[in-house]
Amino acid sequence: MYQVKKHGKTIAQFFLEQEANWFAVDKAIRDLREEKPCEEEEMGICYDEMPDYEILTEAGIEVVEEGELVAPEEVYDFLRVIWADFDADCGADLSIIIYTLADTDFDRWLSENMAFGDEEQLALLEKKYGWTLNDDLPEWLNKIENRLLLIKELLANI
Repeated sequence: MYQVKKHGKTIAQFFLEQEANWFAVDKAIRDLREEKPCEEEEMGICYDEMPDYEILTEAGIEVVEEGELVAPEEVYDFLRVIWADFDADCGADLSIIIYTLADTDFDRWLSENMAFGDEEQLALLEKKYGWTLNDDLPEWLNKIENRLLLIKELLANI
């Protein structure tokens, strides 16, 4: 499975890499023409003739194989404070993890429970990211759409 992402957010999924690439390039051209309607004429360029990698970069679109992680490494480090085996086989905890990630009050719950988590992992957060218990969680975790991607990733690994 291949994901098409725009600025890090998944916008489409395809089984074939070629289909994902075609969609990504078409989407990039449409978006650039919508966002910058006069740029082609003013710059004397034609988006249709630009190399695919260049048009995708310009539009902030990328195609990634689904096997790649859906979140930044920092997010997994934070979640391992509460669930040490988050990215491994979660076993019996899987339903609890999914329910918690889907909860609209997740960020408050996680903030309140970080103090009871794994001390070594908390030390890693402070060393690696300068994060302490009174600091805000990574912004990525605040959006339910992002947490749903984590749930999908967990379910795909069953």
